[in-house]
Amino acid sequence: MITNYLYRQPSGQFGTFGIFAMPDLGWSCHSLERPWRNNRINISCVSSGIYIVEREYSQKFERDLYELQNVPGRTEIKFHPLNHYTESLGCIGLGMKIDYTHDNKRLLESRKAIEHFENLMAGEPFELVIRNAKDHKYFAYTL
Repeated sequence: MITNYLYRQPSGQFGTFGIFAMPDLGWSCHSLERPWRNNRINISCVSSGIYIVEREYSQKFERDLYELQNVPGRTEIKFHPLNHYTESLGCIGLGMKIDYTHDNKRLLESRKAIEHFENLMAGEPFELVIRNAKDHKYFAYTL
């Protein structure tokens, strides 16, 4: 099982941005989650930690999506396309670019990033390490 990493920047008014890195597969992209609100259901990103991620069927999206397993106090934490954190109830969005225009900050090319991530993973489960960027030297890497 490979290990992927999510390195978070500090939460702000536009959500929690970061870098999603797949070093074993040589790819990374931007990430976006809800702001940190003490792991509260539907309004917060999940706690930093180590999770197993597996494909599971999503009734909302009507297809298999990658979902974090055994998140304390939480369920249905999935990887799916999103541009703004308000399009999530605590899930993780991936994007190829970040847009800083019009007093807003959002992900761009999210569907493209999710599709590429899913193709690279080929349905296989993985370990996800979520850390604050300031706690790890890898975040010095820029896209």
